[in-house]
Amino acid sequence: MFAWRCYKDTLPTNKCLAIRIPHIHPICAICSREDETIMHALFHSSWASKVWDASKLPIANELSLVNNMVNLLELLRFKLTVDKIRLLWVIAWRIWYGGNAFIFRGEDVYYQGIVPYCGSYIREVDGSCSGETLTSQAIPNVWHPPLSHTIKLNYDGAYSECEGLGGAGVVVRNVRGLVLVAASWFYPYAMDPYSTEALAILLGMELAVRQGWKSIVIESDAETVINEILSNSPSLSSYGNVVEKIKSLTPFVDCHLCV
Repeated sequence: MFAWRCYKDTLPTNKCLAIRIPHIHPICAICSREDETIMHALFHSSWASKVWDASKLPIANELSLVNNMVNLLELLRFKLTVDKIRLLWVIAWRIWYGGNAFIFRGEDVYYQGIVPYCGSYIREVDGSCSGETLTSQAIPNVWHPPLSHTIKLNYDGAYSECEGLGGAGVVVRNVRGLVLVAASWFYPYAMDPYSTEALAILLGMELAVRQGWKSIVIESDAETVINEILSNSPSLSSYGNVVEKIKSLTPFVDCHLCV
């Protein structure tokens, strides 16, 4: 869908939206200097350019010759392999995601982690499609519902030591098993697996507070982190600041942590 919208020039950039909505200004919300076209958002903005430099994909000459994705891909399909074209699309998608995260959620965007993340993403997809066994912790086959009027959040985090990258996913269900929220997060500067798990739980607590959920159960396989949070003593671990932040949110929501 992302690629199709790029081809059709319907990705909701400010330039595209300004044509349809009179009060929208076409200027890029990140650089505040040029109109936010698709090519500007994905390739020519200052931080997007840094991502492409880090990618080592040889596309600079082609970018200087075209002003839309259709013409760009027409040139690159004779130059890049299928695998590199796929990497290009995944990086472009991640740049779009990162820009929106900065504009709409105020999240910091670190270009250094985008290319390694996209490479890992492609390898994981390839492994899944080929039926390879991916290294991960076992996930229980049976989901146990929470008590009445309680929301359950199931988390899992992942950490790459060689790349210094972390990520986490969450699925939120009610007592009937109905999925209320499914989300994932990327941590470009994760320190270790425990920090990644602690950040995932913190994001779950913050989500619960924003949604107004009064009673939640957070289920995670990070027993060490759970024990840190349940302890009455101040956390002296490397992720202690995250643990203390989690504890500070407990007055706002009745939270039960379990493994």
